[in-house]
Amino acid sequence: MKQVISSVQLNYNYMFYAINQEYIQHPVFKWNSQVISQFRLKPNNLEERLERINFGPLKKSILELELLLNELYLLVENHYPEVVLENTNSS
Repeated sequence: MKQVISSVQLNYNYMFYAINQEYIQHPVFKWNSQVISQFRLKPNNLEERLERINFGPLKKSILELELLLNELYLLVENHYPEVVLENTNSS
């Protein structure tokens, strides 16, 4: 299950880089947290939340991933209204 969480988190990273119009060489490189800290568009406390997802209890990690996904959808809807998101629960 932790592998699934890591895969989901990696996909979130791709999306955060995209909405911030940042080039990503590789989403798991060691400076990722420094780059994320400079993102203009991100949920509150993203770095700390990602850390908790990586090292926290499984159930809490899954719940946090769900919250982050909803927040990510809201960011996309607010800043990129031309992007159509399907099957979202944020509206």
